[in-house]
Amino acid sequence: MQNHASDEYRRWDGKADSYVSVLTVMAMAFFLFGLVQALKGRMRLVFTIFGAVILSGSSLWAILIVLI
Repeated sequence: MQNHASDEYRRWDGKADSYVSVLTVMAMAFFLFGLVQALKGRMRLVFTIFGAVILSGSSLWAILIVLI
């Protein structure tokens, strides 16, 4: 019974660590969206697209964490 509890702890601890990583990557994407407000011209589009790609990738990563 203790081995089962230990395995569950390790599984949930791994998920928690993964969620922290996802939130860190999402924070970086939102930082890029904030940075876009200070830019002009073509660089705005580049940072917006890069932020959207990061945000969508990290969202998929979070979904995979839930499913596993």
